[in-house]
Amino acid sequence: MGNVQMKNERVRSELAGKLRAYLVGGADVGDILEFEAGYGLDDEIDNDLRLLLDGLALVGYEVLSGWAATSHFDDLARDTLDKLLPTVAAEAAAD
Repeated sequence: MGNVQMKNERVRSELAGKLRAYLVGGADVGDILEFEAGYGLDDEIDNDLRLLLDGLALVGYEVLSGWAATSHFDDLARDTLDKLLPTVAAEAAAD
C-alpha cells in the first residue's frame, strides 16, 4: 500500500472519529473545522475525501457565522459519517 493511500485511510479514519465525537457532544464545529484546515489544501487527499471535507468546512463556517442552524451541520455530520463508514470498515478489514 502506498503512502498516499495510507494517508487517505488515516484521514478518513480520523475524520470519522472526529464526527463521532461531535455527534455525542465530545467536539464542536470549531474542532471539525480545525481538522479540515489541516487537510483542505493537501494535494494528496483523494477528491472524494476533499469534497467531504470542503462540505463540512462550508456548512461549518455558515453555522459559526450565524447564517445556518447548527442542525444543518448535525445532519451533514451524520451524512458524512455514513459515507465514511463503509470505506473505513472495509479498510480495517483489509488490514
